[in-house]
Amino acid sequence: MEREQSPFAEARVLAGRALTLAEQHRVPPFPRAYEVWFAYASGGHPELARAIDKALADTGSVPQGLIDRLHAEHLSANAMNQGVERIGERAGSDLAEVVSLIEDGVHTGERMSAALERAERDIAGSGGEGDRRRVLTALREEQRSYARSLGDLGQRLDAVRSQFVDMQRELRELRQSVLLDRVTQLPNQKFFEDMLARMLSSGSPPDASLLLLRLEDFRRFSARYGEGMAEAVLQRTAELLRRAVREGDTAARLDGDSFALLLRGVPEEEAAELGVRIRTAVGGLRLVARTSGETVESLTCTSGATALTRGDTPARAMDRAEIASVYPGHAA
Repeated sequence: MEREQSPFAEARVLAGRALTLAEQHRVPPFPRAYEVWFAYASGGHPELARAIDKALADTGSVPQGLIDRLHAEHLSANAMNQGVERIGERAGSDLAEVVSLIEDGVHTGERMSAALERAERDIAGSGGEGDRRRVLTALREEQRSYARSLGDLGQRLDAVRSQFVDMQRELRELRQSVLLDRVTQLPNQKFFEDMLARMLSSGSPPDASLLLLRLEDFRRFSARYGEGMAEAVLQRTAELLRRAVREGDTAARLDGDSFALLLRGVPEEEAAELGVRIRTAVGGLRLVARTSGETVESLTCTSGATALTRGDTPARAMDRAEIASVYPGHAA
């Protein structure tokens, strides 16, 4: 019975649901479409789910074009590169504008300098008061033109500065959407799996342990107390994990109810002990429901740890940690 509660069993259910959805809406379950339907069935991508729900409400179907767009925006490994490239093009355009502004400022200064030199020569060679007055009038007009040019340059520089601030904000949002989980602000599953794969492919002994954690009955909790309380539990759990890891370690949210820790220089036994401490801390969490004011029941948590070994793959390491969480003390 315990085995059927594992994420493997849940993944089989989600996979079946994804195929059923694809068939129901007549979208061939090619890899890209299957990924979108799997994400929809898992509930881990609320924006993607809202877009599909809206399409179904509006037209009763999910066109292939929407599938492609949702995959590119939410699931594509190239999303970060595409976003950075788009912002980089804008930055290049704005930098060209800055160079143009600097050149305009230099030219404006050169014109003012030349006007002053002409005025100096004209005053020195003037024959009377009338000539000097005309020179000074022309100089004052040149000075007003210079002031207007500087004012225009200042406004344009302010506009460019504002555009750079917007790009910085977009880059932060892009990083969060592609590398960080929206709810917990921990690294997301893509980032974690990528980092784990790079570590294991380096050729050197990993000298690290993997710790998986899973909130039990999270879907039931979410259905009973609502999305807001469910997100509060995830955020409080993420805080516990941030306090538990040391510099150089990584904590990540993998999917709806699962987290992972990559612990460098930590043997498997210590990682397992850390898992027990985190489980106790999660079990001690107390939240108050906003609507009723009742103290919300705490969630239980399972954990499993495994040492990374030379020649490991992310899938094998994840499987061992999952088995350890279902069968504590099992020798994988």
